[in-house]
Amino acid sequence: MQELVDSLKQTYPTKQGEEKASILADLCWYNRTISSDSAIKYGRKALDFSNSIGYQKGVAQAYNDLGIISLDLTDYAKALSLFDSSLIIREKLKDTLGIAALYNKIGIVYQTKRDLPKALEAGLKALKIYEEKNLPFYAAYCLNNIAILYHDQNNYQKSIEYHRKVVKYRKQLGGGYDLGASYHNLGNVYYGNRNYQEGLAYYDTAISILNDFKDKDGYSACLSSMGSAYYQQNKINRALPYLEEAYAIRLKQGNKTYITSTQVNLAKCYTRLGNYKKSKLMLDSALATAKGLGIKEHIKQGYFALSEFYQAVGDYKQAHECIQYYSLYSDSIINESINETVAEMQTKFDTEKKEQEINRLSQEKRIQDLVIQEKNNQLLIIVLGLILLVIFSVVFYQIYRIKQERKMANALIEEQKKGLKAVILATENERQRIAKDLHDGIGQTLSGIKLGLSKFTTEVPKENRSEFENIVNIVDEACIEVRAISHEMMPKALKEKGLFSAIEDMLNKSLGLSEVKYTFEQIGIDTLRFDESLEIGLYRITQELVNNIIKHSGATKVDVQLSKTKKHLVLLVEDNGKGFKFDEKREGIGLVNMKTRANTFNGELNYETELDKGTIVTIRIPVNG
Repeated sequence: MQELVDSLKQTYPTKQGEEKASILADLCWYNRTISSDSAIKYGRKALDFSNSIGYQKGVAQAYNDLGIISLDLTDYAKALSLFDSSLIIREKLKDTLGIAALYNKIGIVYQTKRDLPKALEAGLKALKIYEEKNLPFYAAYCLNNIAILYHDQNNYQKSIEYHRKVVKYRKQLGGGYDLGASYHNLGNVYYGNRNYQEGLAYYDTAISILNDFKDKDGYSACLSSMGSAYYQQNKINRALPYLEEAYAIRLKQGNKTYITSTQVNLAKCYTRLGNYKKSKLMLDSALATAKGLGIKEHIKQGYFALSEFYQAVGDYKQAHECIQYYSLYSDSIINESINETVAEMQTKFDTEKKEQEINRLSQEKRIQDLVIQEKNNQLLIIVLGLILLVIFSVVFYQIYRIKQERKMANALIEEQKKGLKAVILATENERQRIAKDLHDGIGQTLSGIKLGLSKFTTEVPKENRSEFENIVNIVDEACIEVRAISHEMMPKALKEKGLFSAIEDMLNKSLGLSEVKYTFEQIGIDTLRFDESLEIGLYRITQELVNNIIKHSGATKVDVQLSKTKKHLVLLVEDNGKGFKFDEKREGIGLVNMKTRANTFNGELNYETELDKGTIVTIRIPVNG
């Protein structure tokens, strides 16, 4: 891989046009496995170069690649923003396959975030395109992901429906390993729904297919599933051969994770069959390996199986200790069946202790003690029941109170947003009024004075003419200054032409005559108009950002992008300045003002900055349509 990257680095400076953009994109992609910083660097170069030559397909690809890198780095918000930018361009280019691929990636982001409904929505959109284009391989891939999503939601019926569609496609494609995997997946769904007979039928079909392939991972996994299904039905003699064959394959492959899980399942079978020596050897080996690997799930299951072993051999003390270890390793609340097992182990353990104590007492004393203990137990149960009732009452009350407080807090936040919006709107209205007064009042008055003075130009004596001309120039400069202040307070372009034109005009006036180079592009905006308060708010945020760059950053290059996605208006401002050390506890007034403006429109403002590495600011504001 490194040799390929080095070769591409030497090649791309000699290339031009789309070929150069393509090589930069390849450098971004192949650097993913070497250095994420290098991958991002080449991704941005690909983006800048593609923009400079107007190569929209290259721009879309660069956004796509940078989105994948953000996904690798678990920056899901940035990944979604970059995928959205790529999607806008690919929709304009009518690149349907590229659009489908993006929906697939967006679905993966939401699935990783456990937002299953949104993941499902994106997956279905990708599937629709692949089916319309008659691309069965990709359609089957989408269907398989969707089926797994439904399984994760415990919607077994839908999961089965989609897995069967996958089987249909994979049969058309000639079957093979993927078809066997699909039958295994179907068996797992039925197994999860406790329909073991149906699951076994699909496992059997999967085994007959997967056995023909050199890669035995799928085959051994299916054998293990088959053995577990028989075990759940208490058909131990049927389960054992499948588990032993899976164990032999996994020993040969040397995957310790798979080996330990199979050892635990085998030990449970040996315990049921009374082969305690073999069961104990398997469990000791499984627990030792799982602890060495740090696999908590296998340690947990190993202790549970060991508790069943000790219970079977009548050592209830050891059984009780193992179930306690199981509880310690459990990652979630112990379910009802485990609670019953713990109670059973505890009872048997306590009974064993009582029997030892009773044997040391006389018959009469034993009966008396048992009666007293029984009454004490009953009293203890009543007291514990009352304590639990009080605890549950307090917990439920606290939950109710927290919900009410959250409801009130949300209402207060909404009122604060309305108040902030009203203050901002009042401020902008006052700006408009002052701007109008300056332009129509003082501006016109100064223009009148200038015209009046001009009439006396010829009548002024020569010795006073120079002084008179200075006065006229001062009045003229005052006219220009008043007009500039008026336009700064309420830009004419914002009112007449909209947000894009106003920002473009502001950038030209602020940076056009400076040494700072800048670019400004729009995606999906054109001549669109938005709510007046939203346009003013976003304009003021941009104005504040540009002023900060000029005053503090020392930047030589600024890139500004304004884009419209289906659900958001996105502003991105990036500079190559000195950056700053970001501290939320000590935010400046300017940053607080920008965040406040964004929050009034339910938007979000994000900073990415490092010392000497520049700053990227992203503002995402929800919009309709």
